[in-house]
Amino acid sequence: MVAGGCVGAIVKPTVTMTPATATVRVGDSQQFSATVNGLTNPAITWTVNGIAGGNSTVGMISAIGVYQPPARLPNPNTVTVTGTITSNPTLSGTSTITLENPVPVVAAINPTTIGLGSFNIEVSGNNFVKGAAVMFGNTALTTTFISATQLTATGSATASGNIPVTVQNPNPGEIISSTSKLLAVLSGPAETEAATVRFLEQSTFGPTPALIKQVQQIGFAPFLTNQFTAPASSYPDPAASVTDLTPTQQVFLLMP
Repeated sequence: MVAGGCVGAIVKPTVTMTPATATVRVGDSQQFSATVNGLTNPAITWTVNGIAGGNSTVGMISAIGVYQPPARLPNPNTVTVTGTITSNPTLSGTSTITLENPVPVVAAINPTTIGLGSFNIEVSGNNFVKGAAVMFGNTALTTTFISATQLTATGSATASGNIPVTVQNPNPGEIISSTSKLLAVLSGPAETEAATVRFLEQSTFGPTPALIKQVQQIGFAPFLTNQFTAPASSYPDPAASVTDLTPTQQVFLLMP
């Protein structure tokens, strides 16, 4: 006689990824974990878009599952993280990451004071991307991307006051900078052209139409304040033995 009985079903191990989906900004990171049913603390091999450990294009993932986005967003801006059981490569789980632009940081603006009418401004900071816009209050200025740390913009001021300047990075993940700088807009009387030209001859390399307009708008003292707070020049200081301006002028004219 054969004893009867019930044979239990064999449960195949499965890999569950946490989180299953994630949104990560450039500059941030995301921890992933893999839970395996039926196996105790298995070793996991991590890949990004099928690349072991990832790379500089799709992002990197550490041996313990910490993902770091690339410096620039890939196209498309989604990647797949896969956790595979090292001892059994047929068992794996996946997570999908949507990558977004970083949060921009505004560190300084130049000038810090302008007059009514058209103006140009330079913004320095970090995490700027192509397509970023310099914001004058709630108004997006016509912006030129120079680098991840520098933008220039043009606009027009119609009222006096202290206006916050921020930077807005575009989609994916459109976001405004967490920091801002105040741009003072003055509406005082204009300086005369003759006095302005004389002032610029004494305080700069010489008057230009743009400088004359700027000084007439904001006045002598604010112009000097802007110059004193501007980033330091990259031109080298003359040697201690130099007693005239000729060598300095030659360097200035020859440097790009």
